[in-house]
Amino acid sequence: MNVAMKIAESFVPAFLKKRQLKKLFALAAGVFKSEAPSIAGLSFEESLRVFADYTQRETVTAIKRGEDLNVIKWKLFKGAYEIGDRLRKFLHVTDTGDIMKAGRLIYGTLGINFLGTPRGEVTINKCFFSEIYSARTCRVISSLDEGMMAGLSHGGAFMFSQRMTEGFDSCRANFIPKGTSDEKSYRSGHRCWWCNCC
Repeated sequence: MNVAMKIAESFVPAFLKKRQLKKLFALAAGVFKSEAPSIAGLSFEESLRVFADYTQRETVTAIKRGEDLNVIKWKLFKGAYEIGDRLRKFLHVTDTGDIMKAGRLIYGTLGINFLGTPRGEVTINKCFFSEIYSARTCRVISSLDEGMMAGLSHGGAFMFSQRMTEGFDSCRANFIPKGTSDEKSYRSGHRCWWCNCC
């Protein structure tokens, strides 16, 4: 494991976690075209709850307005990809093992117990957001996860096969490295691969 990731795994200061969360607020506010709520003076945990409530509310509003959810998903994906790509460079992520370690680190700060194997199989048996999101909101906002993992891997694919918000006891997903036969097969069979809608 590289030094940057080893240090990050040992300790991530609250102010750094909150700084990353602010980036997600800014991304969501831009996508939903609304003003993000202030988290000044709040703890990281309180700020995380505000983010969850905000994105749940904005997703429901977008659905009621009849907005194109595929466009929203794509914008969330693109923004999260850029964040993930910056983290990839900062943490010196190079292979699937590093990607799984980085995923565990990043999602652990967000109240998500991310368990990844060297084969790219991911299980999430605890998720802060599953207590707040509806199934439909989860499908929209999880485009952030897909974009983040794609950015961390410099172009790999990340797809969910089950979600806690849909009645399962855990979320399950698979990470497919860029350039593999599985990744090419997956993309050729998914016209809207970024949103799992096909």
